Amino acid sequence: MGSICAGLFAVFLAAGSPPEPTVNEGQVLVPSARSGALDLFLVDPETGNTKNVTRTEREEELSPAWSPDGKQIAFTCKTAGTAFEVYVCDADGSNRKRISAVPEHPSGATAPTWSADGKKVAYARGYPGNTYEVRVAAADGSTDEVIREDASMPAWSPNGKAIAFIQHAATGQRGLAVMAPDGTGVKVLVEDIGKVEFCLPAWSPDGKTIVYPADTGYGWQLFLIPATGGTPRQLTYLLGLNFNPVWLTADRLLFTHTVQPGTPGGGYLSMKADGTRLQTHPMSKMEPPHPLIRPTVFLPRAEIAAHAGAETSPVRPAAHTEMAARSSVRVTPVVLIPSTAPGSIFSVAWSEDGKRFAVGLESGSVLVGEFDGKTVRPVEAFRGHEGAVDAVALTADGTTAYSAGADRTVRTWDVGLKGSKAIRTDSAPGRAVAISGDGKLLATGDANGVVKIRDPETGVVAAETQVCDPKRGEVRAVAFGKESEVVFAGCARWDIAVLNGAVVAVDPTTGKQLWRTKGTFGGVFALAVSPDGAKVAGACLDSYVRVWDAKTGAELGCWKGHTDRATGVAWGLGGKTVLSCGFDHTVRVWDAATGTVLHTLATHGSPVVRVAASPDGKHLVSAGQDGWLVVWSLTE
Repeated sequence: MGSICAGLFAVFLAAGSPPEPTVNEGQVLVPSARSGALDLFLVDPETGNTKNVTRTEREEELSPAWSPDGKQIAFTCKTAGTAFEVYVCDADGSNRKRISAVPEHPSGATAPTWSADGKKVAYARGYPGNTYEVRVAAADGSTDEVIREDASMPAWSPNGKAIAFIQHAATGQRGLAVMAPDGTGVKVLVEDIGKVEFCLPAWSPDGKTIVYPADTGYGWQLFLIPATGGTPRQLTYLLGLNFNPVWLTADRLLFTHTVQPGTPGGGYLSMKADGTRLQTHPMSKMEPPHPLIRPTVFLPRAEIAAHAGAETSPVRPAAHTEMAARSSVRVTPVVLIPSTAPGSIFSVAWSEDGKRFAVGLESGSVLVGEFDGKTVRPVEAFRGHEGAVDAVALTADGTTAYSAGADRTVRTWDVGLKGSKAIRTDSAPGRAVAISGDGKLLATGDANGVVKIRDPETGVVAAETQVCDPKRGEVRAVAFGKESEVVFAGCARWDIAVLNGAVVAVDPTTGKQLWRTKGTFGGVFALAVSPDGAKVAGACLDSYVRVWDAKTGAELGCWKGHTDRATGVAWGLGGKTVLSCGFDHTVRVWDAATGTVLHTLATHGSPVVRVAASPDGKHLVSAGQDGWLVVWSLTE
């Protein structure tokens, strides 16, 4: 997993999508050893350029925290005479003063956090034998008192009414809790966060939500929970360790990703609190991250209403096993597959036996890989297209692949013989391709708005029909019905996403149109037929996922979730779920019966262009614009 994750962020940095404009992003302050000993550096949120604030040669500073007014910094500092203790200085690094009282026994201070009025600093002190306590010191150094034992990693709420912290049970179990500033009124929010180290929670700027890391079967992931209690919502699905979250803006988080503590690979990432727009932060240019290197962000504080964070709540605490309780469907990342060629992935298809999938690349290659449920083994890379491969398909047994490309050709590949069997030249760039379940028919769609039914062996056209005006759209998707008695075509125009969209049902024998959807909704960029053949799902460029009746074309559902163009769709778990992806950098799992979003999956650091599900619906492969693939497991 280490090499995969390390490679993942190398690609994020080199080939990720262009960063979004930064809007009102706070000042980032981060410890760095780039000058020798650990100093505190201000980081430009747009360029990653830095300025050394503390400039000390023999002392090491960690755990910075901005005062509420942004005029002071609290931090921990190790000197020649003491272990890490809490200090306060002005924002320019001047007027340093130690405020924590040095105890008689060996210990170390960490995680300072300011009260809302800027007069106090809470922090954690650790002793040998994994013993912790939370203390509160006056910002002028006049007092330093214990407020809670068996507790660590405090985080003061924006309104100053509560402190979130990690509770240490005698059994070794760690939980997330809140308390009053004097250490009373403890309420447990999450009973068990697993074996997570360096788990520092962070309040949202409005004080309504707390983000924290918790242990899962595939690493430490970030979760959000209401400050008053409730069911946590999983935010990240990145293999490895995700921790040290801080808020960049009112709705955007910065956090650290690495493989294992102290090992190379990883980066600083940012994402929106709704799970979208995962991307690399410019701070990643500084140096590899480490669990102890936690940044802080200054955001001007607005007036925050008091909340019941430390008061009794009727909501019972969540247990670790309940973190995905709002859905009986569990989704787990299984494999990350690095980019093998420059450019984007344009298409993905799975064979009917579920053992192979094919990928079409912008560079003109067709890749075929084998999947055994846990790992992916490359089978072959076919090269021949002189432009992007916009569409791929595989026969049921995975022995033959089909591709349609921007070079106006439709190609047939023998996977076993590792070569091309047939090449047909068309009058327009190919945009879509599908093979019937019995392998007897091949359907293609092109930039001229034409659907063609072909002989799979030769590529010769047996029937064709014009389904959309080439000036108003292209055939971007084709899919066969369950018994191959109908072909569905999706029409879209990429540059005008909100117009000219339609789904057309075509008789593959005669080319006659059986029905056509009406309206001017966004173009249909991808199609998938349900396992029972009764429904057709579409990913639309107006960001909606739609479902139609396969016999009549009647719209059965129109689901809003993606915050940008939806570009891929598939059915999972025997038709119980619909899976989609989009340019908001997410994969989404929908309840097929209700249209409810069950999961928003954040793993890709770029727009997600395609998804494809295995025939049994238990695995999903998603393709990012940066050339990365993620294979997911779906279970009930």
